[in-house]
Amino acid sequence: MKRLLVILIVMSLAVGCSRKPEDLEVWRDAEGGYEKIEAWAKSPEEPMDVRVRAVQILLEERQLHTLTPMMEAVTDPATKKALVDGAMVTIEEMWKAQDQPKLDEATKEKGGQVAVGDSKTVVAKDAAFYLHPHAEGASKERIEAILAEWISADQDLRTQLGGTTVGQLLPYTGPKGLESAVGWLKETTRPATVQDSIYQHTEDEKIKEELGKVLLERAEAAHPDVSGELEIALLKNGSSAVVPYLTKAIKDPNVPAKTKDGFMDAIVRAQGERATGIFTDLVGTQEGLLRWVSAQRLIEIRGKAGILVAANALPLETGVYANEDLNEETEIFCNFVSTEMKELNVTTIADVLERGLDSERWPTRMVALRCAEIAKVSELKAKIDGMTKDRTAIAPWDGVKTTLGDLAKQASAAL
Repeated sequence: MKRLLVILIVMSLAVGCSRKPEDLEVWRDAEGGYEKIEAWAKSPEEPMDVRVRAVQILLEERQLHTLTPMMEAVTDPATKKALVDGAMVTIEEMWKAQDQPKLDEATKEKGGQVAVGDSKTVVAKDAAFYLHPHAEGASKERIEAILAEWISADQDLRTQLGGTTVGQLLPYTGPKGLESAVGWLKETTRPATVQDSIYQHTEDEKIKEELGKVLLERAEAAHPDVSGELEIALLKNGSSAVVPYLTKAIKDPNVPAKTKDGFMDAIVRAQGERATGIFTDLVGTQEGLLRWVSAQRLIEIRGKAGILVAANALPLETGVYANEDLNEETEIFCNFVSTEMKELNVTTIADVLERGLDSERWPTRMVALRCAEIAKVSELKAKIDGMTKDRTAIAPWDGVKTTLGDLAKQASAAL
């Protein structure tokens, strides 16, 4: 009977009758019906009420994949507005259903598993997202309100419902959406996963900073046992908000060396040259490997200038180096300098090292001598030869009392 009705409608249109919105209903179940309805929605030859009804039917029939290409095909602003406004009537009706799965306490105790079913609200949420780029005025405001409301609760569940995630929706939800995202990160047991979901769809620095504040609070509460998803989230956050905790963890002897190294990388990514103060403090206050790894970070963020920045940060008290092999540590540091300078296409470090040799601080002169020796900076040989009688004592070198003059003789012999 439906097939006969479709044939009769087609025949009536062929003899000049104008299509009406109600004529579209029989195409819901007809073969190729959705394609016909989509074509009518796009067609400028159809009356506007027919085009609007076509869009509404596609929404009702869950044909959301048609929305983006359909709207992109409409070039007239007034027509696009009429179609979006018409679609919003259907979206509002579906949104009112509020029939999406919910996480009550009983469900959470059972592991959070729910039956999704055919939710009108989920469809309305997805449709609103797809229409947002094409909406304006009141329709756009209403879409953003719907999306903000959607991500305001049960985020771990709702990010899995329908064709769009919470992270995708966030950029279109305004201040309320950001507040919801922050709340989600506070409560979730998977902070790295949640943050990744958000970052996939936005690079907004304000959002990064707000999420960073949440991670800072969570890390402080968990310290020093920061591991798993929380550690990964801190590493990937990318904002300055987490830097105070990363610095604290690096200084804590209870935090594993591998974690500290990762946190140093995160600080460099978040702050670049602005992290100079953090790493000079670490060079001056920490001992052993941590001191010298921090010195290498200064080369990474400051380039050639970092040589003296690191050297000048070394403490003057010889006793603080009691547990350090300065021969080995300075060799590793200066080899690192040489490698980095090649990567940065720096042709000479003689000018920096010469200033270091003129320093009044013995650690700075020590580093300059060692780097001149290891990098084979032969243009400084004459100056170094003039330092061979320097009787300034330095921290024990391979367990033996050593002076800067001894290092100068060693460097001169290598040049």
